Amino acid sequence: METKKSLTCKVLLHLLKNPHLSPRHALTSTSTLTSVANQLGASRVGVWKAAKKLQAKGLVNLTAV
Repeated sequence: METKKSLTCKVLLHLLKNPHLSPRHALTSTSTLTSVANQLGASRVGVWKAAKKLQAKGLVNLTAV
């Protein structure tokens, strides 16, 4: 039996697997929603909704580029 991951879960896992180190060596991700959507094969709108859910749970911080 195969379990399907929600897009929110896929976005979070993608961000955790692809971190970037900031100059202060804090774990941050500078991925744009468009790049995440392209890499996951999802729509930008879907990734945006997933990211907003993660932000509401306090798991990610969204900032303007």
